[in-house]
Amino acid sequence: MSTTGWKLYAPGDAWIKQLVSRSWTVKTLTEPVGDWQGALFVHSKKQPWQVERRLLTVSGHDAIPMLACYVETSDFGYALGLLRGEPLARYVVHPWAAENFKDGVWALEQCVALHGPDWQRAGLQALAGWSAVAPRPLTAGQLERLLAGEHALPELPLFNALGAALGLQAPQPSPRHDEAR
Repeated sequence: MSTTGWKLYAPGDAWIKQLVSRSWTVKTLTEPVGDWQGALFVHSKKQPWQVERRLLTVSGHDAIPMLACYVETSDFGYALGLLRGEPLARYVVHPWAAENFKDGVWALEQCVALHGPDWQRAGLQALAGWSAVAPRPLTAGQLERLLAGEHALPELPLFNALGAALGLQAPQPSPRHDEAR
């Protein structure tokens, strides 16, 4: 099943209320971990650059760190690390697929604008720097193993594994674990 949406993580939950509107639907909330709360927003009628602008405002207004992960029709994904309304890190999962979408071209351009032509390496290093605010910081190497390369679906690393690895959401139980209950 194809997914388009934003998975967001930030401390507290006041930021969620600021984002809910007619064009934003909260599909799921993650179980809070420490001060961090996650939410999956789907079917926003806004373009990713409009959403990013809104996230910059909310992160800046509340002076909070935020991790925003966007997936377009299960073809490519975009990760954005914010701190007090400033973008610190950008990274695209499946960049070869992103080139086929207007939103993907925009995401790639944002990565190059922030990190330069070697945006993949620099983006992972910047995301590792951003992760210092997370409960479980990761190195650029750990993030590369998690995000780089080919994935069946970009939401697997962005909507599932990244938040768990950073300690922003509880790990999802494995299917075998559920069957054993």
